[in-house]
Amino acid sequence: MSYINTINKEITRKREEFGLETLEIGQTLAEKRLGQAKDALSEINGYEAQVKQAMDAIETGDNIEAISAAALALEAADAKTFAQIAEYLKDAATALATYK
Repeated sequence: MSYINTINKEITRKREEFGLETLEIGQTLAEKRLGQAKDALSEINGYEAQVKQAMDAIETGDNIEAISAAALALEAADAKTFAQIAEYLKDAATALATYK
């Protein structure tokens, strides 16, 4: 147990060395993905209803169904424009489901 922090730091260092994504200490993947989706949505013009639905789902933080529905609504509105955001939301929903 005493080596957990040392191991985690080394894994993070190696991930950074190889240009792979990392999480901040204490951050969950769901939190990171929801933050990424929120940042990306703030740059979108138009699609007010779909963006509002997604932002509302993000604000709930742990409502898997709302997050998944928002991802589907974004893809239905414009799959090309919202592809990355929808993936962030799907990843967050998947991560949240594993936490329960």
